[in-house]
Amino acid sequence: MLPVLKLSNKIRNADLVARFMKGETSSELGIQYGLTRQRVLQILKQLGVEITKGGFALKCQQVQAIRQALRQAEINQSYGTSRAAVAAIPAEVRRAYSSQRRWVSSAGMGWAFTLESWWAM
Repeated sequence: MLPVLKLSNKIRNADLVARFMKGETSSELGIQYGLTRQRVLQILKQLGVEITKGGFALKCQQVQAIRQALRQAEINQSYGTSRAAVAAIPAEVRRAYSSQRRWVSSAGMGWAFTLESWWAM
């Protein structure tokens, strides 16, 4: 169990806002200060903080950015090109590329083409 922080209201409120805007959730802050999640949200609202700009919403945005970066890395590894370039090529062409690449590697041969270079042939 974490120790409950005892600070004056002004200092506590300033710290609540700063930490909330860095991505800590109202539940995490409430545990630190011995407040309920709802009370933390009330204090933030009284101070004029937009709830959608920090806390859980900010964590969700960070997770979404990480997922997008991972998807882009997966696309780069699979196709050797950007997501936008892959989206511009028809799905049946992408399937044919993947099928041919799998066949070549199962036959023990090397594959040096990106999706764009293969499609340009």
